Amino acid sequence: MQIGFLIITYGNKYLDECISSIRKFHNNIPIYIVDNMKENNINIVDNNIFYSKNINNNYELGSIWFAAKKWDTVEKFIILHNSMILLQKLPEFIFKDDFVPFWQANVIDYSPVVPIIEKWLLEQNIVMKRNKSWKSICGCCCSINTAILKELIKLNYDKFFATTKHQAVATEIFLGYLIDNVLNITYKNVLYKYPISTYIHNKQKFIYIKKIGGGQGNCRFNTIINYNLDNKYNNILSIYNNNLHINDNYINLLKYVNDNEEFGNYLLINYPNHINNINMNLKNILGSITHRMFSKKYFKDDYLIEYNEIINKKKIIL
Repeated sequence: MQIGFLIITYGNKYLDECISSIRKFHNNIPIYIVDNMKENNINIVDNNIFYSKNINNNYELGSIWFAAKKWDTVEKFIILHNSMILLQKLPEFIFKDDFVPFWQANVIDYSPVVPIIEKWLLEQNIVMKRNKSWKSICGCCCSINTAILKELIKLNYDKFFATTKHQAVATEIFLGYLIDNVLNITYKNVLYKYPISTYIHNKQKFIYIKKIGGGQGNCRFNTIINYNLDNKYNNILSIYNNNLHINDNYINLLKYVNDNEEFGNYLLINYPNHINNINMNLKNILGSITHRMFSKKYFKDDYLIEYNEIINKKKIIL
């Protein structure tokens, strides 16, 4: 089987470290690089490294479609970002299994971008089932047989890719959906047990692959329009209490929004815009609760589990 490491890069920052770490542990495996930075020029002189600049910055999933078509003789890609390095030799199942995600997370962690997935699937005449969760593929990082990618391309899923960072976050759950619910691929191995954020925040230790830097920044919107809270919802201001700990305020407000469907929908309709005439703590709380309302809309059972964990102080959000 022809195997290659696929590095998705945004310029040459960290790229040398990434390449060197691969060479240290898997020196004979070719490296393929897709560069999403238009203004960048990388000069690589190495017969076992293949470099191409992407036509557009289509983020991770767009780069994967690009690589599968450009280097169509490769049978398996091991997909990394330029901001990642190998810490040791990868386990054998990475090379043997058809598909291995490196990090996963429950889709409710991405609930605000689920409408993007719903829209994309409708373009394929697929109605996304509500209250059926699945796993993301964090950063689209995985080991994957290119036959899987070619099957998805054959089904025209390569027309879906990100053009903004917000959409790039959505592609992590979109790829997970395609694997789980379109191709119905079963897999027994995952490289890491927890989402990548768990390791970035030092709650668990990186073992095989380590993220050493940022990618293309946080998920921010190009156009945020501040709006004033509708007067009929002013009672929300009386629920927030400056004398309470922020988590107690969070719980009280979450209970209120959970029981007030009209206000919950008001937050959803106005997302991602910010309420202008409230204090910053209340704004942050309502922003986070809006995330929970997307979870309630799309994944009610998972939402109720999280809701009970929050109000019983088993899970602290802020």
